Amino acid sequence: MDNPLVSVIINTRNREEMLYSLLRCVYNQSYKNIEVIVVDDCSDKNYEETLLKEFVNLKFFRNERRNFLIKSRNKWFILAKWEILFFIDDDNEIFDNNLIEIALSSIYKNDNIGILGCRSYYFNSPDVILVWPNSFNFITWRVTFYWFNKIDKNFMPWEKETFDNPNAFFIKKSVLEKVWWFTEEIIQTMSEADLAAKVRANWYFVLQNSWLKVYHKSPEVDFKNMWKRFLWNSPERAYYLIRNKYYFIKKYWKLFDKLMFILIFHWQYLIYYSIMMFKNKEYDFLKAIYFWWKDGLVYFLFNKLNNYYE
Repeated sequence: MDNPLVSVIINTRNREEMLYSLLRCVYNQSYKNIEVIVVDDCSDKNYEETLLKEFVNLKFFRNERRNFLIKSRNKWFILAKWEILFFIDDDNEIFDNNLIEIALSSIYKNDNIGILGCRSYYFNSPDVILVWPNSFNFITWRVTFYWFNKIDKNFMPWEKETFDNPNAFFIKKSVLEKVWWFTEEIIQTMSEADLAAKVRANWYFVLQNSWLKVYHKSPEVDFKNMWKRFLWNSPERAYYLIRNKYYFIKKYWKLFDKLMFILIFHWQYLIYYSIMMFKNKEYDFLKAIYFWWKDGLVYFLFNKLNNYYE
């Protein structure tokens, strides 16, 4: 397909400076057949006017009350005009001005690509890998991030299958509509994993392309000590992170794996996170731990998905 049109979709909330930096990267792309859509999830400040003055043909949509990430995506992506959608979080920058062009050449070489993800690096350490293709253990529910926090040794470029593509990814609008959009019950964390599972169920590949690099403005993550990741976010994010894993497990796992999880690992994770919060005096997280445990268990046993923060 010659010169396909691309809709770049950026969700944002209270990150004005980061958003401006990312938009400048997008508008500096060599590929110009794009529309840019910014979805603001009820930021404390409305900066629509200043954005529209600087960025030509920008489409700005603002939620008047918080919808969170997934409802915001579903609410506004349907207004995108074009077939190729590029979702990217607002706390990234793009150093390569040919990124969109490279992605399109890959997508249109293989009609079976459902999701094409970008590799993430740290903005402050741009040679250090944050997100490499990952895998998911369907018994322990542990996500393994290969090569995280490792320096990129200029490995041979490739496209590789991955469990999911967080942070920045391309998808055809027709594919997203075929899998019934993003699952709104998930709200935020694990949404990309659920989308990837639905895409694979429709016989598409979920790939990460090592040529596509984005640079994420986050502190260095130690995935071997996940409680630290909790501390960099909030009790609310911790709640959704774990509660949504219960949703994912029940929806996609085989019966034996579900039994192993609920009889063994479910209890281990409750005890582990509770001890870590006490040990590190992060008492605000204890309530989130109790409610993700309770709400996750209620959903697992009775198929009722509660939401403590609504």
